[in-house]
Amino acid sequence: MLVVPDGGLRKLETLVTYRLISPGREWRLHREWNQRSAMGDLLGRLGEAIELQSLYRCQDQLLAHKADLFSFLRERWQDLFRAEFEVLLYDQTSTYFECEPPGSGKRRFGYSRDKQPDCVQVIIVLIVTPEGLPLAYEVMPGNTSEKTTLKGF
Repeated sequence: MLVVPDGGLRKLETLVTYRLISPGREWRLHREWNQRSAMGDLLGRLGEAIELQSLYRCQDQLLAHKADLFSFLRERWQDLFRAEFEVLLYDQTSTYFECEPPGSGKRRFGYSRDKQPDCVQVIIVLIVTPEGLPLAYEVMPGNTSEKTTLKGF
């Protein structure tokens, strides 16, 4: 069962709606989209911006349910789109951060495709169907060797 903090379910519904109607960063939802749409009214916030950190915390609540969510989506895509899973596509990328290296976490120094060896990074792995339907993803430490990521999947 998905447990979200007080008011979190409406924030989660807003995040999902935002992604479907006008995809963008949470900052845009926080600053602009909330003011120019009825989302503030739906959340009972009448012109008041949603706190940016509360949007991030709401998404963090979903991590505990990642496997169940993707299992549910796989079944729905099979039912709705007759999706087949015989051929899957595997993509790996990295993204870097211009910040001080943290003491813990996944941001680490590693081989930088972006030619930013002085920046910490994370490795992002995604598995999709040929139609582009995502089936799994993982965020790995930035010093993870590329040739070791596929075996885990």
